[in-house]
Amino acid sequence: MMKNNRKLLSSIILILILLSICPASAGAQNQAAENRKVLILVMDYIDINDLQQARTPNLNLLLEQSGLGLMNIRAKNRDAASSYMSMVAGSRVAALPGSEWSFNSSETVQKLPDVYTSATAGPSAGQLYTLFTGSPAPLQGVVNLNSEPTRQYAASFSPPYQIGQLGKWARENALQVGVLGNADIMNSVDRDIAILAMDEKGIVPRGNVGQDILEKDPGSLGGLRNNQSAFLLAFADLWRQSAVLLVDLGDSSRVERSRENCSQAMLNQHRIQAIENNDRILGEIVKQVDLSSTLLLILTPNTNQDMLLAGNFGLTPVIARFPDGMRGLLTSPTTRRAGLVTNLDLLPTIQTYFSPSPAKGGMHIVGDSHSSLASISDQLSLFLRLRQSRDPLHFTFMFLLATLLITGYLFYILKKKHLRILLQVLLSASLSTPLVFLFLSQTGYRSIISSIALTLFLSLVVGVVFTSAIKKTTVRIGLLSAVTSVILIVDGFRGAPLMLLSPLGSDAIAGGRFYGIGNDYMGIILGSTLMAVMLGLNRMKMSAIGKMIVGLVPLTAAALVVGNPQYGANMGGLVTALAVIALFLVQFSGHRVGLKNYLVILFLAFLGTFAIALLDARLSATPSHAGKAISGFSNSGFALVWGMLQTKIGILTGTVAHSAWSLILAGGILVWLLSRSTLNALSPQMREKAVEMVQGFTILSLGSLTVFLVNDTGVIAAAFMLIYGIVCSWMGLEQIESDK
Repeated sequence: MMKNNRKLLSSIILILILLSICPASAGAQNQAAENRKVLILVMDYIDINDLQQARTPNLNLLLEQSGLGLMNIRAKNRDAASSYMSMVAGSRVAALPGSEWSFNSSETVQKLPDVYTSATAGPSAGQLYTLFTGSPAPLQGVVNLNSEPTRQYAASFSPPYQIGQLGKWARENALQVGVLGNADIMNSVDRDIAILAMDEKGIVPRGNVGQDILEKDPGSLGGLRNNQSAFLLAFADLWRQSAVLLVDLGDSSRVERSRENCSQAMLNQHRIQAIENNDRILGEIVKQVDLSSTLLLILTPNTNQDMLLAGNFGLTPVIARFPDGMRGLLTSPTTRRAGLVTNLDLLPTIQTYFSPSPAKGGMHIVGDSHSSLASISDQLSLFLRLRQSRDPLHFTFMFLLATLLITGYLFYILKKKHLRILLQVLLSASLSTPLVFLFLSQTGYRSIISSIALTLFLSLVVGVVFTSAIKKTTVRIGLLSAVTSVILIVDGFRGAPLMLLSPLGSDAIAGGRFYGIGNDYMGIILGSTLMAVMLGLNRMKMSAIGKMIVGLVPLTAAALVVGNPQYGANMGGLVTALAVIALFLVQFSGHRVGLKNYLVILFLAFLGTFAIALLDARLSATPSHAGKAISGFSNSGFALVWGMLQTKIGILTGTVAHSAWSLILAGGILVWLLSRSTLNALSPQMREKAVEMVQGFTILSLGSLTVFLVNDTGVIAAAFMLIYGIVCSWMGLEQIESDK
């Protein structure tokens, strides 16, 4: 009996101990979560090179335990406020002029351009805010006096966006937001920092964006600079009260806003001096911050004019110091590339940091990655050289394709037989250029002239070697198409590291696409794969069902790498790929492709793509572009769809009007039209001896039409697919000639 009592007593004591430990542990975790803070420091209009040149011991120490990268800061226009607004709007938007008109509630306002002017001491900003909005102003906070026009402008935007999402989200989650600092110069205010911190009503609960934290300095551009002691006192007060504090260090912005009368040498000197002043403030700020529970971000929302002149209108440095002190390259689900994030990642980063459950939204650090200002500078230089080389290399490729179209038409349609050797070399050279481009990034694009020369040399060498080694044209082109298809598909499944840095790949500065298969290579993948399939099936002796099964394997692989959210995530490309597969099945099942069948196929392709995007949105922790669009649709409904449709139509119209690739597409259509009579006359023979080539021509022609219709920048892909289709028809003519 006593033994049983002892066991019972021991069990009770053990349970009590566990109960006392568990709540304490949970409490400690909750307390740690409650102690989390976010500090955002803005040093605007600076470049990686500026940071390398300046003496910044405090920043250098911080970099030893931080993530580093380039942030794409593009907005709908290059107004400075637009980049700030885009950071908290969740999409690239344009801000209304005057969005920077924010003031302390108690601050006297003497002038608002085109709105209000007072020769004497005017009313307070809080009084004006109430006058404009009918809402009370926070006593110790900041108000945006242009919030109502800005809100109305955002609602009329296509698609509409909401201002103040960070401030609104923080208020709904009981997180106090504060703001400090400005970029004012003499007789002019610049408080863009408040755009990040305010809620949808244009209010920041606590802050100081006034000039009492500045001092006059005739030796500084703009005539003002931060008063370090006053600035740090204001910071200490706001940091104690805020869970999220946004700070504009200001001095580098003042340099950029006052650059007109400066020589380049003095401008550089002033900018470096501003960065060094900021570094001294940074050192004092870090002393007041508990880094074990603070996410510290340093942002540059805008590029300066020197960066613009160098061709960099979209990439600025970003630093993120997470509580674990991990060092490496920054990335995000938006870019999926080491060392690259976007301004749209700011809000998800903050939300993820405060989230009690594990998530992968926003910026995070790539494990085992090396980061330094030098490595990021090298990466930026490569992006700049690639952008500068892109158009010249595109024109080189277009020259080869235009020459191919003309020579092929003269040889196959007008029967100019003396052009045979030239045509064979051009065929192989032109179709191998996408592969040459794929490996051109290994040269670093050091020289535009050498890149052009190397492209022409390697493409022509491939053309000559293939022509000499493989005499039969259909075999040679089939093999070259197969090699192109396999290499591109393999690269796509690896995350497209080669395609992304190709002249036909993405542009990190423009920021149209950061990961997966772009429209250029999408057209080449689909065109080369179908060409290889059709030329291969033409040589196989098996039933139509057998050929259908064999052909579906590579076509399915191409569709996966183009449209799978984890790889290509090119939704317009996926619609086209599914349409191509359906057209392939219809053709090999013995049916003709009429308008009705084509429209049904197009509808089913859209339906399949929508289903995949929906699954991506529902199941993936880091959805692709399409998955995010579906999520946005569930929140915004048809307004978002209509806005996206308007945007895509606008992009398509602009691309057709301004892209030189429209000339290649038009040239392909012209050759196709001029060749129709010859092809129709030989159609019975081709259907008897080269039926797969005829089918391939039909599928690729309709695929070209499809990608043009469904993709906002599908002109290049449409041109590639049409050229592959024309070459496929030429191979049919070649087959007839060889069988005579």
